[in-house]
Amino acid sequence: SSAVSQVSLDLAACGLRTRVCVQGSMGEGVLAGVPRVLAGVSKLLGMMDWQAGEGEPNEGLLGAGAADALVRFGAIGGEEVAPDDDVLLVLAPQSMVGAPIVPPLEALSEAAVSQGSAVVLINPLLQDRQSSSGVMGVRGRAERLAFAESFAEIYHFRLLYSGTTFMYPILGALRMARQDGRRVLYRRLEGGGGEQYLPVGCWVGREPTPREMSELLPSTVGSGEARGESAAAPPGSATGSADGRMPWD
Repeated sequence: SSAVSQVSLDLAACGLRTRVCVQGSMGEGVLAGVPRVLAGVSKLLGMMDWQAGEGEPNEGLLGAGAADALVRFGAIGGEEVAPDDDVLLVLAPQSMVGAPIVPPLEALSEAAVSQGSAVVLINPLLQDRQSSSGVMGVRGRAERLAFAESFAEIYHFRLLYSGTTFMYPILGALRMARQDGRRVLYRRLEGGGGEQYLPVGCWVGREPTPREMSELLPSTVGSGEARGESAAAPPGSATGSADGRMPWD
């Protein structure tokens, strides 16, 4: 939630009216509800300290229903889009068993695009969730997949772990930014009471394969004593320039 608030405030600082959207209750009967990962998020966003009070750095940016607020809140659906919304940040949209997220998300996207507003999905999970009722079955699957693929990835970051344990230890990270399309692989180092991520490889236009990442990331976390080391670009990746700079510089 802190990352979402920072993105929202950065957009608002540029004068863009930004709506943070979290899906509401979906499904019917005993299956009604919200995904566990989103439970309480809407309430949490309203309770967070946005430093938007009188005399604070973001004074006047936040509002609950205020027409002049630069940061607003909403759910997912075509009716949630206001005529003056510039950007809609949709937080972790995902289907539930018996309740697809694509229809309300598609309605929101169509309403936004029709008036020139941008739609940004953060950590989306748009895959189908099968159920005994037949919802999200074969019918309409091609259209749902086409909608999911209509979004272009603009930023990607994920931590990389050892294959023998669950989310520990962190061996490194993989990062991609849309402005250049480069995927940079980082090796995690520890030492001096902290940690550091050292770039060890770079690929343009594609992700590194599991084998390429395994060759560049050791199976154990490195020592911080290696902070001064540099790395050569792996085969098949971008190469360094004539002046010795690596492609992530």
